Amino acid sequence: MHKNLDKQNHEVILRVGEKTWSTMFYYNIPRSSGGLASSGWRNFATENNLEESDVCVFTPASQKDAAPFVLDVQIFRVVEDMITPLPL
Repeated sequence: MHKNLDKQNHEVILRVGEKTWSTMFYYNIPRSSGGLASSGWRNFATENNLEESDVCVFTPASQKDAAPFVLDVQIFRVVEDMITPLPL
């Protein structure tokens, strides 16, 4: 993502089809690395029923100076037949 984002914090929209999730990309200057905020990522992962070994491919859908920055997400599942968890 560093090719598409400046080395600073950014609002990021994750998009699958027409559905979107808002999160933040936080950049850690001393470590020269960054990542998505856990709360926004958790909502995205839960609502998309992500499981261990599923793969997400992120494709920039907006320019790097756009706010918020939009990433289209394509999900490849390790298990094709997804079982939706029962509500608690």
